Amino acid sequence: MKRMTSLALCITMLLMLLGCSDDDGAAPDQEVNVSEVNMITQLSSIGVGESIQLEVDVTPKEAGNLQVFWSSTNEFVATVDETGVLTAHAAGEVRVFAISIDNPKKSDLLDIQVLKEAL
Repeated sequence: MKRMTSLALCITMLLMLLGCSDDDGAAPDQEVNVSEVNMITQLSSIGVGESIQLEVDVTPKEAGNLQVFWSSTNEFVATVDETGVLTAHAAGEVRVFAISIDNPKKSDLLDIQVLKEAL
């Protein structure tokens, strides 16, 4: 009988411990996603052979991943690397995109004219 009482007491204590948690009943933290990507760099033209660092503002700042994927519509005319450095290679027009990695539906673009000569 003593063993049964001890076993029941142990099981009760175990269930009480398992029932306790650090959760105060509040909703779990929700991940914050990027809601806007805005091109800060205002550039309409660049000369062949020139490079420039492009910049974007990604909000909200509390989002999980503030990085963007950079791309160029015409890599013969200009390329943009993973850090946002735009390099002009040949005269022509190019559109550069900054696309949120966290939320690919959020992006911004910049249309640039590449001139034959440096400005």
